[in-house]
Amino acid sequence: MEHPGAISGIALLAPLTHLEAGAREKAGLLYIRSRLWRWIMAYTVAIPTSLRYARQTLEFIFAPQAVPADYMIDGGGWLGLRPSHFHATSTDFVAVEQDLGRIEERYEEIAMPAGIFFGTADRVIAMRIHGEPMKDRIEGLDFETVEGLGHMPQFVEPDRVIAFIKRIAERTFAGQDLTTASQQFH
Repeated sequence: MEHPGAISGIALLAPLTHLEAGAREKAGLLYIRSRLWRWIMAYTVAIPTSLRYARQTLEFIFAPQAVPADYMIDGGGWLGLRPSHFHATSTDFVAVEQDLGRIEERYEEIAMPAGIFFGTADRVIAMRIHGEPMKDRIEGLDFETVEGLGHMPQFVEPDRVIAFIKRIAERTFAGQDLTTASQQFH
């Protein structure tokens, strides 16, 4: 929003796009306003607590699909159980409350190719709140839904997600060789 020249297009997977009442409560222990307490929590009790509830948290996030058997290693799941990840996620939750309302007011300004991909069974980010309203906010939005899919399409339907991203990239770099265009970012 602040630097539209820095990107050429956006392909979003189940994005958080609107402030919701009760969002702070939904964040639970992740919502820590104090930077000091956020750091203390991250480097003391956050990881042992996260480990205790990891299985049920992953099952909720992936539902209604099963958590892939190789997710913790091949999918990077263990990376989410680091103090720095907890700290960053907590920081993001606080920032959402401070910044998202201001960003929401400007969605109509997005003039680049944009797409949003949602599973209709996403229990983490509600499509009716964060997806469907965007159809009227961004001109030419490519809005794709997959019936019965949950919040982790990149692991459950990777080929479909890749096709979605390629479709947005083709719109973004129409008339350019995608190989040449991708080299601009390396």
